[in-house]
Amino acid sequence: MSYAVVHMEKMKAYDLKGMQFHHQRERESRTNPDIDKKRSCENYDLVNEDPIDFNQRVKEIIESQKTGTRKTRKDAVLVNELLVTSDREFFNRLDPDETRKFFEDSLAFFQERYG
Repeated sequence: MSYAVVHMEKMKAYDLKGMQFHHQRERESRTNPDIDKKRSCENYDLVNEDPIDFNQRVKEIIESQKTGTRKTRKDAVLVNELLVTSDREFFNRLDPDETRKFFEDSLAFFQERYG
């Protein structure tokens, strides 16, 4: 039996650039040699059509939601990264459209629950 697995990690300002490099495959990974660059064309972003600057986008979001004049703490958690996945057996049963639907439904769930 397969289960959906969700991993959440808190990210601070100094994590954002590395997160951007990893998600948008902007540099060769030193920590994950299992990344198959030939399959990177199969990756997709359900929120942004084009690559973005993570630091700039997070700053825009924070500024748009500020209610006061206080600065954001330098050590503040700015992003909660959620990794949604399952086991290989689960994904082997799905065609690409069903796989995308799984991730779209996951995104909708977390957007509704957390914004």
